[in-house]
Amino acid sequence: MNHEINAPKSSLVGMLGRSALSDDELAELRHKAWQRQGLLIVNPSDPRLSVCEATMVRRIAQKLYGKDSR
Repeated sequence: MNHEINAPKSSLVGMLGRSALSDDELAELRHKAWQRQGLLIVNPSDPRLSVCEATMVRRIAQKLYGKDSR
């Protein structure tokens, strides 16, 4: 019997495949995306955001991309 534990998947895993990058490397990529292209990649559940900021991020995402499928 297979008792494999499945780690939670990012919503992007289906599109991009499993990332071999560390959390620090991903953070650096997000930083570079902002610095070089003005592209913001943010998780509304990021604890660094206030409730107001997280709500604003969700509203912008819903306006641009529709309702969250979770």
